Amino acid sequence: MNKPYTGSIHAERLANCPYSIAQEYAEEYLREAESGSDALVVYAGPIGKRVAVRFGRQTDTTDDGRVHEAIDLRWSVTTPLLPQFRGILRLRIAGTQTRLILDGRYEPPGGMFGTLFDRVIGNRIAASTANTLLDRIARALTSREVAWRQRVNASMR
Repeated sequence: MNKPYTGSIHAERLANCPYSIAQEYAEEYLREAESGSDALVVYAGPIGKRVAVRFGRQTDTTDDGRVHEAIDLRWSVTTPLLPQFRGILRLRIAGTQTRLILDGRYEPPGGMFGTLFDRVIGNRIAASTANTLLDRIARALTSREVAWRQRVNASMR
């Protein structure tokens, strides 16, 4: 029996936020998304669908055996036209910024036709979705850091 085709994505983004607080800010943002207050929407061609986000902490030892915390990230969609996604979000020091790295896998729906669609265009849609998610997370980390710095500066006046 053949294993089902699995699509994969890799995306990276820099956030203007120190690594020391980035994980906490990312989890705050994802909790908000999970609760629906900042609903994530997947755009697949002309359709946009709300995504149910789930996440949790995970130990990651991919960098030369060093242990880091990572975020296990999953999303599901309420339509059979879009795949369910499971990935890992890693945060790494990048000078005064934080590098967000998302790697994940999904099984395209629709059997052989879904596989063909994914190879032709679906993987680009998945990559675009991952990039959009990282853009949102990076903006959230940056805006939380800016807000914190403004509060600290205001309290010192």
